[in-house]
Amino acid sequence: MVVFSVFLVSIIMLDINPLYAPPNTDSGVFLYVGSQILKGKLPYRDVWDHKGPLIYYLDALGLWMGHGSVWGVWLLEFMLLTFAFIVIFEVVYSFGGMLAAFVGCVAGYYFLNMLVQGNLTEEYNFIFTCLAVFIYICKAKDKEIWYVVIGFVSACGFLLRPNNIGVPVAIMLSMLIVEIHEVEVALIKRRFLLFLAGFAFVTLVVIIYWGANSGLPDLIDQVFVFNFAYSRFHRSVGIAVWPENPLFSWVMVGGYLIIILAALFKWFPDKNEKRIVTLLIVWIPIEIALTSISGRGFQHYFINWIPCLILLTGFIQRLLISRALMRKDETLDLVFFFELALCFLVLNFNFISQYLNIANTLIFRRANGVEKIPLVDRYVRENTRIEDKVLVWGHGGSINFMSQRDAPTKYLYQTAALFTPGYTTQQMVEGFLSDLRKDPPELVIVFENDQTSPFLPVISSTYGDYLYPMKGDFSEFFQANYHMEAHLQSVSREVYRLNSFSLNSFSSSSDMITR
Repeated sequence: MVVFSVFLVSIIMLDINPLYAPPNTDSGVFLYVGSQILKGKLPYRDVWDHKGPLIYYLDALGLWMGHGSVWGVWLLEFMLLTFAFIVIFEVVYSFGGMLAAFVGCVAGYYFLNMLVQGNLTEEYNFIFTCLAVFIYICKAKDKEIWYVVIGFVSACGFLLRPNNIGVPVAIMLSMLIVEIHEVEVALIKRRFLLFLAGFAFVTLVVIIYWGANSGLPDLIDQVFVFNFAYSRFHRSVGIAVWPENPLFSWVMVGGYLIIILAALFKWFPDKNEKRIVTLLIVWIPIEIALTSISGRGFQHYFINWIPCLILLTGFIQRLLISRALMRKDETLDLVFFFELALCFLVLNFNFISQYLNIANTLIFRRANGVEKIPLVDRYVRENTRIEDKVLVWGHGGSINFMSQRDAPTKYLYQTAALFTPGYTTQQMVEGFLSDLRKDPPELVIVFENDQTSPFLPVISSTYGDYLYPMKGDFSEFFQANYHMEAHLQSVSREVYRLNSFSLNSFSSSSDMITR
């Protein structure tokens, strides 16, 4: 089980290792905030972003493990994903046997391998979801104290991203449905209270810590107030689907219909399978709703469906194959498992040679670099000093982190913080401009023809009239004090450098947008 899990995760993590792939936009923000934590900064109070706090501290832990290198974060995710597959394998094995666990995990691997981008909140939530399901299915039915642990790991998922609340809601609802007619109401209430105790413990630690460090209002504002405003701004009607891979949706829909039939005709011989069926019936619609609620449907949102998919395919294999044989033959399952695992290994054998090449680089060719550094990041490193500040207009993070240059303001992600109707305030805009006046960045990097760029006149955009009162002061400041230094055409980036003469003054407009 352990070797099989390591094997699956090795393939998943291969193409996103730092030698092959630099951090994407979201990962770059998390890495930058994690690096700031190691410098003594506090997320939200000192750096603006809108994910839950746990992701930044996981990145800080990974950077500490890697002595500042992204390899530490990669290794941390590798270990957590491996543990998650071991745990979910055990869950499916508990009700379906070896072959069902193999089929379920391979199905999960197949889709997860296409979804994982590296260092995203949903990828870390995979372990907390698998742990919660494992405890509910395999442990909590024997000792109620395990509901405290379910609450604990559920809170960890919530503190990565609030939309990760799907599995604890599903577990509590399914527990109520399965046991409402079989146990005393007082016992069910006690389980709910134990779950809440575990959940509350983690959240109270966060509240106390940020409150003691004068950052709690910023946490609430960025994680909750912003995300509600963001959802309203981008809201659309419909159910999120993964258009690049319709097979994913067909498997989920088809499997869900089979589960419904299993419930209607009671195709499960024991209470444990009844818990699985009830959990899936409740859980899958919840995850679909949570994926759809933002109106965006980004690819990585669907990672939260993968644990459902693993249980679903494992149960269907158990239902169709084992029932067709009219028995549960562990010896036959074991033979099938090793035969299929061997075939799977042969088909994916080339990954071993790639890891040998990576190891060779890390051990013997470190002088050539152990991380892929994109063009813009190299340019910034070569054309600024370590103490210079760099502003990446729109959404910084990856460039600031990979170039090892700090941003001049807490508003690392201006497109979200300063251009969201119903959220952005005049105080925030003036604070951003004040930061630039106090500590002007040496370089400003923008996407070519960015509709919000301070170096372009106001144009019609998806932000509509909201853009107009915002850009006046931005444009006045930047155009007065910066000149274009380079046009990195291959990556559609423009680089502007601070003028050598003293900064020109700029007015503070009174018609800023307010919440």
